[in-house]
Amino acid sequence: MVLSKIIGGSPDTGFSSKLNGNSAEFLTVQGLSCIRQLIDRTGVWSKGLIDGWGEAYVDADGREGSVTTTWSNNESIFVTNKYVPGLSTDMATGDTTHDPDSFSNVSNAFDGDADTYADKSASSFNVALGKTFSARYVYAVRFKAMSSNNSGGANKTIYVETYDGGSWNIVATFGGTTESITSSEYVIINDTVQGIRIRMVATSTGSPTTGSARVYVLQYSTISETEIEHTIPSGTFSSTISKSIGVPLISDYEAGIDIQYKLTNATEDTGWLNSYPPEISSFTAFTSQPTKLIVKLIPKSSSPTSGYPSIRGFWVRAT
Repeated sequence: MVLSKIIGGSPDTGFSSKLNGNSAEFLTVQGLSCIRQLIDRTGVWSKGLIDGWGEAYVDADGREGSVTTTWSNNESIFVTNKYVPGLSTDMATGDTTHDPDSFSNVSNAFDGDADTYADKSASSFNVALGKTFSARYVYAVRFKAMSSNNSGGANKTIYVETYDGGSWNIVATFGGTTESITSSEYVIINDTVQGIRIRMVATSTGSPTTGSARVYVLQYSTISETEIEHTIPSGTFSSTISKSIGVPLISDYEAGIDIQYKLTNATEDTGWLNSYPPEISSFTAFTSQPTKLIVKLIPKSSSPTSGYPSIRGFWVRAT
């Protein structure tokens, strides 16, 4: 099927609108059916540039392995079986450093570089590093931390904790193993707090023991629009595409959300196109195949619900 967007003028405007709506509805059903099949099994794709193409988020890189996880700002968060809005800005930069255990190279924990780190070695291994601030809403935290080189087969645990103005409270736990652990994680906080920190503990027979800790990244922000980037297999679409439709399988919805997408290659870009509700869109014809599909999750502008919108997959047809 070749996509067509019918452009009409009086007296045909009503007919054109109805025809476009019917075509979009048919293709939407096709796209949702494809995503649901991908949730259950690996896709079987047609050759000859006559098929749509999609992805289901059964894991962080998707059933087809197309999702690029760069672990950077503006990236959406994978949670269980769907993608939700992530962190687009970092609020930690101007906040007060919380360093009760005197880490070395503290600034490395807050520079956004996942290869540099603040570090600490201790004989009584229960150490923490983070930020404190005036009470504010925090949607999510992104962190990378490592606990290693612990003596005596110690059990190692990494905690994400929030501060309520009087005490620190555990909101997420990682590890709990005698192996060295490195965690690169997103944690949804969805609360008004006065601090965020990473605490690492190593215990042997119930007591802290010698160990070392590294905090590579600690960032946090409010909820905002973020993206999911996919690599499109070569040969999926024509090199002269000029029309497309994108279909999300929406898991969590509320009035005021939006979901957009675009197709790109090294030199060309469709611009952001509407996918909620799905519609056939026209754009300047490409001169080579699209190589990337980028989906943008946009929370509602006022009092958004944590994690909304979320999607379990996305499908696109372009000709």
